[in-house]
Amino acid sequence: MNTPIKTENAPAPFSNYSQAVETPAGTRILHVSGQVGNTVSGELSEDPAEQNKQAWRNIFAILEAAGMNKTNIIDVLAIVTDSAIPGFSKQRCIGIRV
Repeated sequence: MNTPIKTENAPAPFSNYSQAVETPAGTRILHVSGQVGNTVSGELSEDPAEQNKQAWRNIFAILEAAGMNKTNIIDVLAIVTDSAIPGFSKQRCIGIRV
């Protein structure tokens, strides 16, 4: 089980994440390759917010295929090339909230 680490001697997170997470020795680690907003059939919504939601659906499907779920996520690196993409931060928080 992952253990969130929290200290008042460092700034609190700005959103729904931990300052740090400790994983026990011998824990399975799954590295998920970059996901985009395409569906399995290759469709890509014109709406950037919907693309973001679909990317999270893709990530959760991959986790499920590995016998995992969103509670197993310890780190997310998101590369957003346009800060004007609506709802990115909101959807990230909704998607990984446990």
